Amino acid sequence: KPTRRGLGLRVAALHPPVHRVMPLAAIDETVTVGVGSSPEHSVHLPPMRFAGNRHDIPTSTTLTRFERGLFGVRWVHEIPHDGAVITITKTVHLIDGHNTCAIKYGCSSEGVPVRLALRPLIRLDGHHTLRLADDQSRIRARQTQAGCIVTDRQLGISLSSEHAAFSCDQTWYRGLYYALEAD
Repeated sequence: KPTRRGLGLRVAALHPPVHRVMPLAAIDETVTVGVGSSPEHSVHLPPMRFAGNRHDIPTSTTLTRFERGLFGVRWVHEIPHDGAVITITKTVHLIDGHNTCAIKYGCSSEGVPVRLALRPLIRLDGHHTLRLADDQSRIRARQTQAGCIVTDRQLGISLSSEHAAFSCDQTWYRGLYYALEAD
């Protein structure tokens, strides 16, 4: 998971080895356990924070394992809840020879209702560029049958899922900072 502003989930060279862009900087992941019951609680997985108490959710200390291999890389989180352990896995696989990555989430919840909210931090810009709030007017998002497509002039990223709902909020990231950069 990116822990600093200059790191990302995917950096692509449009004209190798130059013109590097970061289409996907990070994914803000919030797991809500015990959905619709009591007690229901949320855990924020990545090391990001939001200023002004907009997202007053504790950051996860649930990361139990990090693995890498031919499958890609995998983060495993274990969240205790009422005597049960909910396991959330995130696997990232880079597709060789393509500017593509596949991100897969898995959940073992022992019958406990779980909701995983994912909010992608899409940059579509040079990986060292710091995008300002005023720059967001170029970004366009449109819903598709399986997810959404986000574009910025000639660059674009497609997000899809078999079990997702899409909600467009181009300002959710406001107040975002990385915990390590704040120290």
